[in-house]
Amino acid sequence: MKINQKYRLLQAFYWMIVCTGCSYTSYYLSNLGYSAGQIGILTASFGVCSVIAQPLLGRVADRSRRFGWKNLLMILAALAEMSFILMLFCSQKLVSGLLAGLVVLLINCMHPMVSAANYYYQKRGNTIDFGVARGMGSLSYAVISMIMGQITVLAGPKSVPAASFLVMAALAAVVFGLPFEKEASSVSTDGRKREKTDTAVRKTGFFGKYPAYSMMLLGSAMLLTFHYLTSTYMIQMLRQVGGDSSNLGTAMAIAAVLELPVMFSFTRLSNKIPSVVLLVIAAASYVGKGVLYLIGGSVSMIYFAQILQMTSYAIYAPAVVKFSDECMSEEDKVTGQAYMSMTSAAGGVIGNLCGGWIIDHMGVGSMLLFGTAFAAAGTVACVISALMLKRQKDVYR
Repeated sequence: MKINQKYRLLQAFYWMIVCTGCSYTSYYLSNLGYSAGQIGILTASFGVCSVIAQPLLGRVADRSRRFGWKNLLMILAALAEMSFILMLFCSQKLVSGLLAGLVVLLINCMHPMVSAANYYYQKRGNTIDFGVARGMGSLSYAVISMIMGQITVLAGPKSVPAASFLVMAALAAVVFGLPFEKEASSVSTDGRKREKTDTAVRKTGFFGKYPAYSMMLLGSAMLLTFHYLTSTYMIQMLRQVGGDSSNLGTAMAIAAVLELPVMFSFTRLSNKIPSVVLLVIAAASYVGKGVLYLIGGSVSMIYFAQILQMTSYAIYAPAVVKFSDECMSEEDKVTGQAYMSMTSAAGGVIGNLCGGWIIDHMGVGSMLLFGTAFAAAGTVACVISALMLKRQKDVYR
């Protein structure tokens, strides 16, 4: 099997485990007796841990002769598998909750390793279409969402760690079959270059150097707060209108399927429309999604709102990577991508903590109002960033 096909399988199984191991965490924990607020605290706590762990693991992958991205992926997969087994046989609420949080941490830490594999093989002359590979991830997420929606109805919360164990085993098998050869000399040289870049950025003042980019960082954090808030607490939103875990699987599948055409055609789309404009479109779509959630009083209306996934997250995810690359000078590109990635973790922490607390004390409607307000503020920040870039003519070329 060619490297390109193996990498597509890696993306497919990774996003499947994101679905079973992360997206169904709220369902799993709520059935153990955790309140929405407790779920928010638990997931946010492990989210903060992932913010700390990801750059540390990345540094290890870059500099260590023994632990490259492949070995680290295998170690993380092994730890997750042990956690799934314990979750299957553990009956204690606290321990099961901590294990579920640990799984979320481990899966999040896998993400930069999966991305690193793409650059690793491209650097060695392999042609990998990242857009198609990522699209395969969304397609797989959609399929497993539909399957999990039915399985959870039939088998209950224990089906979450059971299914996750099987998916993680498949992912580990794909990783094991990927070729890897560590080049210690080039790795250490690249590491020294990154250290010099980081030092230079600190001396010049990174955010002062890129004011429009910094404004987009703020907008991104706000948009992702809404994104994670509605993703984590989708089961509570559905139960509010009479839905169940079966509807949760359908809702997530609708969103994942509709991402595909946009992701597959993003290269052509971004050649016609500047990335900053695409980000404004995505931001406005998030606001529209929030409004539909607010006025919707049925499962069908939530399904309808999921259609806007194709103009919100499906555009945002690739556009924000291109935007960061376009805004940065050559010596700051890695740092720029790193900061933008941190907004995802920040949005997850804020969304999970605030969303759970608001649901417990004021209800689902108030949570959605809070999230929509964040999305609106994020849209304003994106528009300001676009206007700043238009004046500077950094993107419009």
